[in-house]
Amino acid sequence: MKQENYYSSVKYDNYWDDEEIYFVFDELKEFFPKEDISFTTISHCAGIIQLGKLS
Repeated sequence: MKQENYYSSVKYDNYWDDEEIYFVFDELKEFFPKEDISFTTISHCAGIIQLGKLS
């Protein structure tokens, strides 16, 4: 678990779901061409990952 996720899981223990998959954008972007993936921050613990159309 990444350090940021760990701190969030401790701070929001009442809401954190250990069975949920929490994506880490920095890990995902390595598998996509730069122009096909982007991330928009919504809050310190949320965002939108947008994938481009593959040709």
